[in-house]
Amino acid sequence: MRNWDTALPRRLGVLGFRLLHGTLACNAFTFYRTWGDRRGPHAHEACCSHAACRGQQLETLTHAFLECPAVQSAVDWLLNTWQALAAGAGDQPPRDARVLLVDDHRVWAPPPNLAKLWHRLRLAVLYGIWHYRCRRTFCRGRSLAALATRMAVDTLQRCIQRDWRRVVGVVRRVDYF
Repeated sequence: MRNWDTALPRRLGVLGFRLLHGTLACNAFTFYRTWGDRRGPHAHEACCSHAACRGQQLETLTHAFLECPAVQSAVDWLLNTWQALAAGAGDQPPRDARVLLVDDHRVWAPPPNLAKLWHRLRLAVLYGIWHYRCRRTFCRGRSLAALATRMAVDTLQRCIQRDWRRVVGVVRRVDYF
């Protein structure tokens, strides 16, 4: 139910829901839906399109979000940013698909007072990764990880500004009564 927080941007909630249910169309998923278990001349379509992985690594959700060399520095940024934001509030989340992709609290849970912050930060970075992974041809020479983290920062800034406008609007309405 954390994905349907009304203050969470819809695109982040949808991404969280689709990650949780494994319905994002990464290359391995699309290949399996199209060709089934058959291998043949189209088997390369199931592989990651990053130059370092091309033709050698199946593009699963775990690979697309955590293991691909194109996104590893974005995941490092997420973990380092979390450690800086939650300094002294607990341990750093592990680099584990159960934590970073599906937010499994049985493996690692953020402190209760910082749970919403973790959820928004995690989904913002994952959305940036997915957005630019799907548009990899438009990155042309720019780092996918840098673009993804920039998008995450922009998304979080817009959320903060929206929340601030909402709070100021409520205070102004209260002052008039």
